[in-house]
Amino acid sequence: MHNYNLPHRYQSLLLPKRFNPALFVALLLLALHRSAGAAPSPGSLPDIVQSISASVVAVGTVRPSPRGQGVPFASRYMGTGFSLADGTLIATSLHVVDQALPPEERLVTFTREQGGAGIRSAELVASDPVHDLALLRIAGTPVPPLPLAGDDTLAAGTEIAFSGFPLGVATGVIPVTHRGIVAATTPLATPVARSEQLGAAQLRAIRDGFSVYQLDALALPGHSGSPVFLTSKPAVVAVLMGSLKVGLPDVAGESINLGVGYAVPVKHLRALLQDLGPAEERR
Repeated sequence: MHNYNLPHRYQSLLLPKRFNPALFVALLLLALHRSAGAAPSPGSLPDIVQSISASVVAVGTVRPSPRGQGVPFASRYMGTGFSLADGTLIATSLHVVDQALPPEERLVTFTREQGGAGIRSAELVASDPVHDLALLRIAGTPVPPLPLAGDDTLAAGTEIAFSGFPLGVATGVIPVTHRGIVAATTPLATPVARSEQLGAAQLRAIRDGFSVYQLDALALPGHSGSPVFLTSKPAVVAVLMGSLKVGLPDVAGESINLGVGYAVPVKHLRALLQDLGPAEERR
């Protein structure tokens, strides 16, 4: 649970603490270098996934080598992001990057570069705590940006997909794509089993809160900040923020992922982008 209006049952998709960061960054950079494949059919989902893959980045931190060689290694992998606007802005979830860092660590993105892969320094330049969104500015040449879809609310049943870096190296170290549908548009409120369990917080969220997309799709730790896009068009319709889990009554601290994800509609990301100024707004 993070303090960005995320109810405790909507678990943010951060990686578990037991994670080998040095192995991750080595395999990530190697896989990004080798991930080109055969050209899929134009307009198909494989074609769309391939077209956006260079725009999806891993978000983490690096610190100097302990041997004093000046070679950075990943000290922590935190989530996913994607490029937009002029290609030097990265969108992600605020809970991914709003963490205190030791002085020796710096925020970075792991990006695909021409002829290989690279590590880019990143700086938080805008945030929206209400909608759990953040914009990072990265150094270096622009990353291919993704277009943003319109502000129309997606109908239930709309087919979607999202690409990101779930579970670090557990499912591979290239952008992993999951697909599903929009199950509903719902207020961001903690679900309850019976009406008498509704408390003041839930009632306020239903009355005054904003709506998110409930997805029938499996979202895993590390997916936070992933772009959600239509299976028929490479345009971002939402930003993945979390998933629904239930605790196991007999196992303390353990929970089950129910295969239900939650995503913030793209109109809130567009509003945050506009706050930076007209020059940053995606045409």
